[in-house]
Amino acid sequence: MDELNEFYRKWYAPNNATFVISGNFDKASLLKSLDQKFSSIPARKVPEQAVVPDIDLTKVKG
Repeated sequence: MDELNEFYRKWYAPNNATFVISGNFDKASLLKSLDQKFSSIPARKVPEQAVVPDIDLTKVKG
């Protein structure tokens, strides 16, 4: 449980969130509602994403 709490505290921040919305909706109304519900949550620093190097497939044996 400690590990899960640490992960949550490290990565779950409103400035690190993504919304995926589909269907028939009024864009202006939706943006207003999202702003009202979520803009009061303060942003906070999240760690930098790890840089994963590209793999040179010509050097892979298999």
